Amino acid sequence: MATKDQDPKAAAALADQKGKESRNYEATEHKMSLEELKAKFETAIDLQNPKESKGLSEQEAKNRFLRDGPNAMTPPKQTPEIVKFLMQFTNMFMILLMVASALSFLAYGLDKTEPVNLYCGSALIIIVFLQCLASYLEERKSHATMNSLKSMMPSQCNVGRDGMPRRIPASELVIGDIVLLKGGDRVPADLRLIQTSGLKVESSSLTGEPDAFEMSVAHTHEEPFESKNLAFNTSQCTEGAAVGVVIRTSDRTLIGMVAKLATATKVQVSTLQKELSRIVKFITMLAFFLALCILIIGFAQGVPWQLVVNLVITVFCANIPQGLPATVTSCLGIAAKRMHNRHVLVKNLEVIETLGSASCICSDKTGTLTQNRMTVQNFWFNNSFEMLQGAVVIGATSSAASAHTAQDMLHGKNEKKTKNSVTESATQVFVRWRSNPLEPLLLVAAVCNSAKFAAGEGPANENVNLSGPLPELQWFEADKSGPLPDLKAVAPPGGKVDELVRTTSGPQRVHSGISTHSVSGAAVTSRTEKAKATGEILGDASEAALLRYCESIYPVDRIRKLYALSFDQPFNSTNKYALCVVDPPGNEAPGKQYIFLKGAPEVVVERCSTWLCAGQNQAIDEDFKSKFLQAYERFAMAGERVLGFAKLVIDKMPADQMTAANVPSSGFMFLGLASLMDPPKDGVDKAVDECHHAGIRVFMVTGDHALTAEAIAHKVHIITKPTRLDLAHERGCAVEDIDPHDPEIKAIVIAGHELRQLDEAQWGALLDHDQIVFARTTPQQKLEIVERLQKRGEIVAVTGDGVNDAPALKAADIGVAMGNPNASDVARDAADIIILDDDFCSIVSAIREGRLLFDNLKKSVVYTLTHLVPEMVPVFLNIVLLFPLGLSSLLILTIDLGSELVPAISLAYELPENAIMSRAPRNIKTDRMVTWQVLCHSYLFAGVVESLFSILAFFCVFWTHGVALADLCFPDSKLYFSGSDAPVMHSNGRDFSADEQSKILSVGNSAVYANIILCQMFHIWFCRTRATSVTQHPLFSNKLTLMAMPWELGFIAIFCFIPEMEVVFISGLGLPVEFWCLSLGFLGWVTLHTECLKFFARRYMAGRKSFLGKLAW
Repeated sequence: MATKDQDPKAAAALADQKGKESRNYEATEHKMSLEELKAKFETAIDLQNPKESKGLSEQEAKNRFLRDGPNAMTPPKQTPEIVKFLMQFTNMFMILLMVASALSFLAYGLDKTEPVNLYCGSALIIIVFLQCLASYLEERKSHATMNSLKSMMPSQCNVGRDGMPRRIPASELVIGDIVLLKGGDRVPADLRLIQTSGLKVESSSLTGEPDAFEMSVAHTHEEPFESKNLAFNTSQCTEGAAVGVVIRTSDRTLIGMVAKLATATKVQVSTLQKELSRIVKFITMLAFFLALCILIIGFAQGVPWQLVVNLVITVFCANIPQGLPATVTSCLGIAAKRMHNRHVLVKNLEVIETLGSASCICSDKTGTLTQNRMTVQNFWFNNSFEMLQGAVVIGATSSAASAHTAQDMLHGKNEKKTKNSVTESATQVFVRWRSNPLEPLLLVAAVCNSAKFAAGEGPANENVNLSGPLPELQWFEADKSGPLPDLKAVAPPGGKVDELVRTTSGPQRVHSGISTHSVSGAAVTSRTEKAKATGEILGDASEAALLRYCESIYPVDRIRKLYALSFDQPFNSTNKYALCVVDPPGNEAPGKQYIFLKGAPEVVVERCSTWLCAGQNQAIDEDFKSKFLQAYERFAMAGERVLGFAKLVIDKMPADQMTAANVPSSGFMFLGLASLMDPPKDGVDKAVDECHHAGIRVFMVTGDHALTAEAIAHKVHIITKPTRLDLAHERGCAVEDIDPHDPEIKAIVIAGHELRQLDEAQWGALLDHDQIVFARTTPQQKLEIVERLQKRGEIVAVTGDGVNDAPALKAADIGVAMGNPNASDVARDAADIIILDDDFCSIVSAIREGRLLFDNLKKSVVYTLTHLVPEMVPVFLNIVLLFPLGLSSLLILTIDLGSELVPAISLAYELPENAIMSRAPRNIKTDRMVTWQVLCHSYLFAGVVESLFSILAFFCVFWTHGVALADLCFPDSKLYFSGSDAPVMHSNGRDFSADEQSKILSVGNSAVYANIILCQMFHIWFCRTRATSVTQHPLFSNKLTLMAMPWELGFIAIFCFIPEMEVVFISGLGLPVEFWCLSLGFLGWVTLHTECLKFFARRYMAGRKSFLGKLAW
């Protein structure tokens, strides 16, 4: 609580800062030694050999389980469906209609001789119920965020308790447990790793990036999120093995915090909801004010209370646009259907208009801007750069096989050659691709590669009999003096132990005791071919990209059979390379073996003494090293991942001498470089350009590294201005030598750990830039970026497809998820919109639809509000001047919910006016749906004139029937024209009986009714555009507007010419044609008025300011 001396704003800022800090994942365990971990968590850790750690006792584990609860995330509170339905009745529109309905029933209860009140009350209550039901059904959707998160949680895990390995439900894990991990496992809780053996972990559920990183025991970064000795809940172990201590469970884990943010984040009120709420408040105040005026004037005039109540009901009916909710819902549904045709699925209809108001898009990189598939980009070999197109090296003399691009193969082209290749011998295949200029490099890329096409459920499930002993039980039986074994190793079909088999992490020895079963070769082949067609690959992303590229040129499985593997040393973060020893096929090199080397370019080139150029070995000299560095830097500066390839020919080694220590590690021949990148999707750059043209800022918010993010941002035009790195290159200096506040820096690239150091002023300066890339961000930081932009008045759209994006998607004004199969269900559940075709360009189409929706809704509101004035004027003439009531409440309902509904909805089908994507985003504070310009047009310029012609028709009916207007104003009796009990009226020397009065009033009601509808029928043609002349807009482009004309004329025919309507609606006795013609006067006025204002509006938009231009709505 703030003290008296403390500034309330400062206290609020401090509280807000504390709230943001509580979102951050705070941990110090990654900095602790094993002794400190042992002491803190009171668990039995073997400091000398952690894999022998005994862990907790069963009793201690039970005690901690009772203290901390299960290792499961707390589901959010659910609102009962009945409560959601009843909440629809709290809408102010509905409350007003229910008040009017209650008054109708009250009036009927006090005077049952007037059934009109019963009909009116019943109609109103039915309207309320149907509209609330429709709104509930539209808004109802499944909030399955927690269920999606639960599906990511592992069901079982391996722990050590009391020194014995156990397999327990992951929900029973407690803090301090010793967990055993192997390739293929999901991390069951947040772990501090205490021993690793080649463990690689992919944390796309948290970072959004699919890359797997090698973990270690060492503390590698001050930030826990960046340190390699912490493995987080729901992360995927791709290979290797490790032992870890549980440091967080349930909601306290990092993914648990993300889940709480995704489910607890306050749902944003859409801009459309705000606009409609504003309209409702205005109409509510106007209705109550007018109703109060009617009450005061009515009782002051001595009008019977029954008539006053009826007039109050009529005021409510006239002021409340009963059809507006239905019109808005229909317009939203139409827009949603149109967006679905553009591959955009709208979960929350109201957000369509918000998307049209978007001023800033915060886009994830992987899977949104890029293809989420690592792809080979370029090669450097023969001392030259080769750019790729498909799977062909441009400018290279490729063989017939290499001429088949990846696209051709995917679409079934060259099918004949592909089929023929199946019947070729391995030697023929070898000869056919041998002429490819990239063959030496691609041979290494294909063979020295642990990636493979998936077959069925993966190697473990194919080759391991799950009913036998579990592989993880061999952990404690293995040689305790050596490194931890890779428990993904499995026996080959046939079940022979100690046989070398190839897995995604290279050949491993299969431990005795693992039961196996054979798999049908035909079935495996069939599944493998299917996997090739779908691109499903097991292995590291970089190796998968190389495999995919090589496979597009020649069959890798055959090449691997040709070059039989004798020894394999997988990549690790210490050596930074992978190598394998193979036997060359046939008589290619009798008595020789090849060593293929692949890895970090600087490491590979250090082990080389020569390099391959035009088929010749050349010694590595300074000139080569200079060119090599230039090539390496060129690829790296483009944000591409670079690999080097080399080859060495050796005399054949005996199998028993083939160890890592005996395999030569120098004297290699350098073959070249390959660069890889997750490439941008087609058309993203153009879509971003269109966003910029529309005044929308596009920021990249990613978990990837800054260099890669900046390179992609340049390619997709998110960054078009100089960054700090660009200035460093331009000036030929290091990035650190460039002042971060240099005025020439126009685009910002900032990492997540730097965001924590920013104060409020620095945040403000940062967000002032138009081009920003946020790299290495956590889910909490993504959320903070969204909230800070919203505080600045921005309408923020967030795109993403990962769990890490869910909190920001939920908090954003518009959450946009990708619909690709790799996208997270959590992200889709949290989003408002799903892009089904996974195309960023569809977002631009959705923005265009959102802007069009706002324009069309504004047109519908202008059209709908106009008829409220001519409906109110008869009421005030009746209560103030005591004229007969010219329009009954039931007739008003037939206008609002009948004749006006189709025309108002038809405006949703209007085409966009010129340059809808050339104007700046709508300013939600000034450019509202109902402005003073809208009210002037609807209530004054159109509504008042429409009222004049309607009332003129009403007066003409009395005049033609011989009733003097002077006798209608303040008549001798207030009961004239009140029904069957009305007294005889004297006017112009004639007596008019009650029956004659009823017939004249019926015709008068019909005249007002018909002229209101006719005037509106003319008016809608001028509401189709806001600035474009009606003569320049396609006249017959909107078929529904054309259909609305006979629809409206049909209501006139029903309620003006069917005698049976006279009893209830006080109309239906016909209407002479001369009374119809009065509406033509309104047509002339509205044509002159609107075309004049639109002319000045166009000049105003062009920069020529004037009052008449500002007056246009």
